[in-house]
Amino acid sequence: MLITCPECGKRISDKACTCPNCGVPIEAIGGSSGLSDQKRSVAVVFAIFLGIVGGHNSYLGYKKRAMIEFVLAVIGFFTIPVFGLGAVILFVLWVWGIVEALSYKTDGEGRLLR
Repeated sequence: MLITCPECGKRISDKACTCPNCGVPIEAIGGSSGLSDQKRSVAVVFAIFLGIVGGHNSYLGYKKRAMIEFVLAVIGFFTIPVFGLGAVILFVLWVWGIVEALSYKTDGEGRLLR
């Protein structure tokens, strides 16, 4: 959809981050700024406390990754008493979650994290 830039009066896409003609941010026009509502700091806290089950990925909108981590966590929980290997699986998932959350720059829709 096209919107009108209040600065230069040209018609521009509502998906643009800035007006290509004058450079005014689209956020000032009332469109989306390309920034996510999610914060990286919240994702890191989720990774610390819920990283084993994919809480940070669910928060950021990475549903497939969250489901994979959840399934691996269930396998890990069930293999603790049987093999003891489950504790290693859960520790690896926890570290993986924290590293993942720290490395993310965008959410599941490709918008920059705050």
